[in-house]
Amino acid sequence: MVRFQQLCRYKETHGNTMVPHGYKVDPSLAEWVHRQRTTFALHEKQLSNPDDGPIDHDSDNTQKRKKENDDAINGKVQERMAKLESIGFAFCVQDDNWRERWEQLLAYKEQRGHCQVPTHFAENKPLGRWVHTQRHQYRLFLKNKKTCMTQERIDQLNELGFNWEVRPALEQPRVTWQSRFDELKVFYEKEGHFDVTQEQNASLHRWIQEQKQRLRQLQKHGQDITKRMGPDRVAALESLGFSKGPEI
Repeated sequence: MVRFQQLCRYKETHGNTMVPHGYKVDPSLAEWVHRQRTTFALHEKQLSNPDDGPIDHDSDNTQKRKKENDDAINGKVQERMAKLESIGFAFCVQDDNWRERWEQLLAYKEQRGHCQVPTHFAENKPLGRWVHTQRHQYRLFLKNKKTCMTQERIDQLNELGFNWEVRPALEQPRVTWQSRFDELKVFYEKEGHFDVTQEQNASLHRWIQEQKQRLRQLQKHGQDITKRMGPDRVAALESLGFSKGPEI
C-alpha cells in the first residue's frame, strides 16, 4: 500500500496525518487522503441505513451473491480503516479546518498564556465555538461513541495544555481568575479599597461580587458549591485584606 507508506512518512515529518488540500509537495497524496475520508463517510452511511436504496426484485441467489460481494467490499474497507486508525488518521472531512483552528489556538496561547478561549470570544467567534466542540467530542470519545475526536487530536491539544473540563481543578486555577486578581490588586494599590463600581470596570465589579458570595458560602457551609474557591485563592484574597463583608 504505497499511499499508506507515504502517509506514514508524512506523519513522521509533520507529526500528524493532516495532509492539506492542494499539498504542493505531493498533490496525489492529498487526493488519496480525501478519497479515504469520502469512502469512510459512505461506509458509515451504509452501515447506518442498510435498507436504503431501491427495492431489489432479483432472485434469492442473486441477492445472496450481491450480499457476499457487499460483505467482501465492506471487509476490505474496514481493514483499510483499521490500518489508517492505527496511525491516528482522522476520518472527518473537516480535518483541514481542525488543523487551522488548532493553529489559531496555539497563537491564542502564545499571546495569553492559556487555552481558555471563551465560547463567545469576540475576536474570533469560530475559535470559541471550536474549543467548546472539542470538549464535547472528547466526552463522546471517552464513552466510545461516534465522534470526530481521535487520540492524535487529543495528544495535539494536550501539547498545548488544553483543559478538557469547563471548570478546571482547584490545583490548576484558571488564568482568568489570576488576571482578575491582578486587576484587583492594582486597583487596591491605587485606590486603597475594593469598591470597584460597574462604571469603573463592569467585569471586575462582577468578579468581586462572585468572590464575596463564594467566601460567604465557605463560611456558612464549609465549602463553595461551585468548587472554584480553593485554599490558594482564599489565601491570595486575604493577603490583600479582601473579605466577604459589605464594606470592603
